[in-house]
Amino acid sequence: DNSFKYAIEAVNNFGDLEFKVKLLDLIAEILDKKGEKELAFKHYMFSKILRQVEQWNVPHGIDSALNYLGYPQIPINELPTLKHELKNYWNTLKPQKMEQKGNNNLKQIGKIEKILHNDEVKGADGFIKYDVNKSVYFRVYETDDLRQILKVGLEVKFKIIPPKEDGKKERAIQLKLNDQTRTLDSERR
Repeated sequence: DNSFKYAIEAVNNFGDLEFKVKLLDLIAEILDKKGEKELAFKHYMFSKILRQVEQWNVPHGIDSALNYLGYPQIPINELPTLKHELKNYWNTLKPQKMEQKGNNNLKQIGKIEKILHNDEVKGADGFIKYDVNKSVYFRVYETDDLRQILKVGLEVKFKIIPPKEDGKKERAIQLKLNDQTRTLDSERR
């Protein structure tokens, strides 16, 4: 169960599915052991088709597993449909509590790493570096007081929200100047 949970988490994480074919094989193997033969077959088939599209060798074990499971092979032109179906399946297995609670409700602290744009009409956006080597996109509106003092290296507090759509990335919201930074600045004066 833990292996399955971590495998689903990994397949849902950022990255091209073409480079997760061995992970798809693992998920298929676990589903087969759980008695979910049709889902196991679809995962093996997806792995096989991805390999064929990339012109990679298909391991003999995958063909053996597909024959053992006994379902009719899915043609290569059905890849988009199969991909969509499996993505929907994986999304139903995302831990909802983690998305709602996780780190998203905790205030993070980071430093402005890069400012892409900063103007009085459109606001500002860029990236915040936090938690040693992580980076997250932010945007502040033109009316936000923080926009006027934004600079690289400025320490801020923020929350992270998950992406609204597949393929998008999480982003930082509710940016505020870190109170500790403000206190240190006033002590220096």
